[in-house]
Amino acid sequence: DRTRMAELALGAGLPFAGTRTYGSLADWAAGAPFAGSPLVVKSRHSRRADLVARVDDAVRLRELARVWPQEPVVVQEFAPNSGWDHKLWAIGDRVF
Repeated sequence: DRTRMAELALGAGLPFAGTRTYGSLADWAAGAPFAGSPLVVKSRHSRRADLVARVDDAVRLRELARVWPQEPVVVQEFAPNSGWDHKLWAIGDRVF
C-alpha cells in the first residue's frame, strides 16, 4: 500500500515525496484542473503490471483515466533523478 508506505516513511523522518491518494484515477481526473507541474501517478497497491506513469498535462491524465478509470492511485510530484534507485532494506530490526 503506497499510501501507508508514505505515511510510515514521513513519520520516521525519511525524505519522501508528498503523496495524495485518490479512490480512483477517474476521481482524480474529474477533480481540480491539472496544475501544470509534472506528476507521477501510481497504483495505490504495488503489484506486477501496475500503473506507474509520468503526467505532464491534462491530455495525458485523460488518456490514463480512460485506460485505468477504477484504479486506486497515489499522486506525487515528479522528482528528477539519475535513474538509480535508492533503497532501504530492513529485516526484523536490522537495516541494510
